[in-house]
Amino acid sequence: ILLLTFLTVFLALPVFAGIEIRGGTNFNTIISNGDTTPRTTDGTDFGDVTIPGSKTVSFQIKATGSQELITGITEDGAAWSIESGSGFGNLPAGSTPTFTVKMDPTSAGYKTATISIIASTGIYTFKVEGQGLGDPEIVVRGQILPGISFISISDGDTSPRPDDGTSFGSRGVSDGSISHTFQIEN
Repeated sequence: ILLLTFLTVFLALPVFAGIEIRGGTNFNTIISNGDTTPRTTDGTDFGDVTIPGSKTVSFQIKATGSQELITGITEDGAAWSIESGSGFGNLPAGSTPTFTVKMDPTSAGYKTATISIIASTGIYTFKVEGQGLGDPEIVVRGQILPGISFISISDGDTSPRPDDGTSFGSRGVSDGSISHTFQIEN
C-alpha cells in the first residue's frame, strides 16, 4: 500500500470582507487591499505634477458586506493629503461614498504614500505615487518695444503672439528688418 501525503499550502492574500476600494474611470477598477504597485488605470499613479501645482484623484469605497464602520482615512507621505471624505461613519451595504487624495509636491522627485482606510473589520491599504517636476531652469520673456513690460513665454509655446514678441508680423523683403528684445533668466 502506498500512502500519499498531501500538503496543502494556502497563499495568504490580503482579503477584506466588508469593503473594496475602486479607482480609475467611473471607479471601474478594484484596488486590492495591500496593493503596492501604483497604476494609471486605477488612479494610484498620479503621474507628473509640476511645482507649484497639485493633482487630486477620487476613489470610491464600496460596502460589500453588511454595514461597515469607517472611522477614518489617512496618508503617510509629506506631499499627500486627504482632501475630502476623511470619515464616513456607518456605511450601509451597497453604499459607495468617495474620497479624494491630493498630491501637492514642494520638491522635485518621486513621492509615495500609503493610503489607509480604517474600518471596523480592519485596515485597508494601498500605495499611491507621483513625480514632482521642479521649476524650469530658465525663464524666457519677450518685449516688442522699449519701455513696455516683458511678458513671459511658456516653455514649448507654439503660438506666436505680438504681445510677447514672438510674432514678427509680415513684411516685404524691401521693408527692412524688425527686432524684438528677449530676456533669458537663469
